[in-house]
Amino acid sequence: IRHRRLIEVKSMFYKLNISIDINNAQQYYSILEKDYKHKKWESVVGDQLIYGWSLHILHGVTGNFGFYGLNTEPLGVDNYYRSDLCFGWAEEILNLFPYGYRAGVGVSPGGTIVPPHVDENWPDMMRLHIPIHTNKNYVWHTHEPDLHMEVGSVYLVDTSYLHATTNGGITDRVHFGMNIPRVNFDDIKKFF
Repeated sequence: IRHRRLIEVKSMFYKLNISIDINNAQQYYSILEKDYKHKKWESVVGDQLIYGWSLHILHGVTGNFGFYGLNTEPLGVDNYYRSDLCFGWAEEILNLFPYGYRAGVGVSPGGTIVPPHVDENWPDMMRLHIPIHTNKNYVWHTHEPDLHMEVGSVYLVDTSYLHATTNGGITDRVHFGMNIPRVNFDDIKKFF
């Protein structure tokens, strides 16, 4: 049984018509790797260590915190503050979507398999993804045909559907990601 959505969404993936300066995005990621290792969070998924950096931090939280749970991830940008990682290319993206929250950069090394799941807060949000580095063997698995997200493209993903990912390559997959409230879906349509 599917739950009723707050905003009717007809597809799992939307490729948005937004031009991304991939050189600036990759330079931003290189700065994170070089100068902000102390801000990196880590988490084990299966037998792989994934990691990343949080651009939005929940008010009252200190330290490097990558994942929030259903009871610890309040909705809306007003519940978060911008970390000192909000500069350059990333700040431009945040300003393009001022209602977005829980932004970050995540890395899935080659061999990472994220098992099937539905995002806990799906009734209220969708997820924006911008591939910064990837390989042809990184794919999303859903009820729709497998999808490889292209570097420099922008995708809005309805994470209320069961989904999984596989990095079948030997190189890292690096994405910028951010929650987008469903109530702002009509605003996102200007990028269709």
